[in-house]
Parts: sequence; structure tokens; C-alpha cells
Amino acid sequence: MDLYIILGLERSATLSDVRRAYRRLARKYHPGINPGDRNSASVFTRVSEAYQVLSDPEQRRQYDSRGGLTDALPESSFEFQGFDFSGAAEGEAASTFGDLFADVLRADDRADGAAADGTDLHLSIRISFNESIRGTERSVTVARLGRCDTCEGSGVLRMAAGRCAVCRGTGRVRWVRGHMVFSR
Repeated sequence: MDLYIILGLERSATLSDVRRAYRRLARKYHPGINPGDRNSASVFTRVSEAYQVLSDPEQRRQYDSRGGLTDALPESSFEFQGFDFSGAAEGEAASTFGDLFADVLRADDRADGAAADGTDLHLSIRISFNESIRGTERSVTVARLGRCDTCEGSGVLRMAAGRCAVCRGTGRVRWVRGHMVFSR
């Protein structure tokens, strides 16, 4: 469990905030005040452990750098001096792993970037609140993709020994509409 949550604190809490929270909870859950109450004794133990870590600046720094893990990671004899692992990846840095292995992880994507046959089409349509309650019908026009009429999907003109000017020898015609790429 998160030690900050146990003491009811934000991660930005000062040492005096930690002490104040500990004193308040220790008075409430101390076994001497609640004799025989196992739940209070258990809560007091957790509050004491949280205070022990968060009141010591070095232990608190280690706790924060591990992302809140206390005993889950064994102590390492190898030290990473000079490296700061406390920062979390956000924004572009967070997507580095996915970008690096995007080609490998998306094995079902086509090499030419076209969508695989049978994939779902998605469309966003705005409807009013009343339409969402009562239901509505809307017409949607979807362009059906077919073969290149000039070379019939072969990528080669029958009359000439060159490449098809429409599909450039791929056997597929591609066009872009906004952020969507269509091919046939």
C-alpha cells in the first residue's frame, strides 16, 4: 500500500506534515487507546511503518525513487551512482518503446501500409441528447474499394511492358481523405 495514502498525505507533504499526520493517526489507532481491537493494532503498525520511512529523508527519497515499492525489491549491491531514475516518462518519451518496436508488434499490418482485409471501419457521428435517448437512423456513405480498372490488380499494363500509371505497378490504388488512407 502507498505510504502516503496510509498517512493521508500528498507526495509533496513536508516533514512537519508527516509528523502531524502520524501523531493524529497514532492517537486514534494506538493499541493502548483501543485495547483488544486487532484492526486498530494493524492500522497502527502500518501508520508507524509509513512514518518510519517518510520521516527519514534518505528512506523517503529511496521510497519515492522506487515508485512506492518498499520491500518488493531486494537491495542491490550494485549502485547506480550518478543516475536519476525518479522521473516518470511522459509525452513523447513515454511512446519511445512503442515506436521502437511498432513494426514488430503490429505483425498483422501490411507492408505497404494498407489496412488488412476485413478490418473494421470507424466513423464518428454527432447526435443530440434526445436522439441518444429515443434512437435515430442515419445514412452513411462508404466508398467500396475495388481493383485498379486499368491493370485489373496485376500492376502491369497488358498492352505495354511498363508499369501501370494508376497504381505504379503495385496492383493497388491508394488515396488519402483527411487522416484516412484508402487502397484497393
